[in-house]
Amino acid sequence: MTRKVMIQRFTDGHAQPACEDEVILEEPLEIRIEGSPVAIAMRSPGHDEELAAGWLLSEGIVTAADDIAALVPKPGGDVQTGSASERAAMVDVMLRDPSRFDAARHRRSLLTNASCGLCGAATVEQVLRDFPPVSSPFEIAPDVILQMPALLAARQGAFRRTGGVHACGLFDADGNLLALREDVGRHNALDKLLGRALLDGWLPLSQHVIFLSGRV
Repeated sequence: MTRKVMIQRFTDGHAQPACEDEVILEEPLEIRIEGSPVAIAMRSPGHDEELAAGWLLSEGIVTAADDIAALVPKPGGDVQTGSASERAAMVDVMLRDPSRFDAARHRRSLLTNASCGLCGAATVEQVLRDFPPVSSPFEIAPDVILQMPALLAARQGAFRRTGGVHACGLFDADGNLLALREDVGRHNALDKLLGRALLDGWLPLSQHVIFLSGRV
C-alpha cells in the first residue's frame, strides 16, 4: 500500500535536502465477473478480494456471501521489471448463478477513480437506483459517536506514515471498533469493509455504525 521514495521538502520557500519518505500508492484493479471486465478501480493495493466483493454488494449484483462461488485474484505484471506487482492487478468473481448477472447493465465505461464512486457509470439507471428506506430501532449515544474519530485515527497505520489515506471503520453500538480498512479513496475503503462484512457473514449491519474519515 505504501512505498518509500526520495523527496525534497519545501518550508517557507526554502528547499531542504532530499530525504526518504513514505507515500501512499494508487494502482488500477480490474474487476471481472465470470471473466467479463466490469470496472477498473483506482485503489490502494491490499484487500483486493474484499474490494471486489464489496463493490458487487454496493452495485446490488450480490446480496450474500453464498452468491459468490469464488474470488480469483491475479497479480499484475510490472512493465518495467517483468515481475508480478500490484500494477494492473485483477480479481475475477465467479457467481453461484451466473445467469442472474447482466454484464451490459453493470459495466462501467471509465475508470472508477479514487475521488468518485459513481465515475464511469454507463447509464443514469446505474446512478439513480431505488433503495428501501432505513427503518430500525437502533440507537447510539452521542458521546459514543464523538469518541469514534480518535478510535479510528489510533488504528490508521498508513495514515500516520503518509498523511494521504482515508479510513472506514465498523463500530458496534458500544463504540467498539470491529474492523477498519484504509485506501486512497474513501469509497474504496468502504467497499473493502463491506466486502469483509459480506465474506465473514456479518450482514445485515443494522446494529452497527460505519464511520468514514473526510477532508473536513
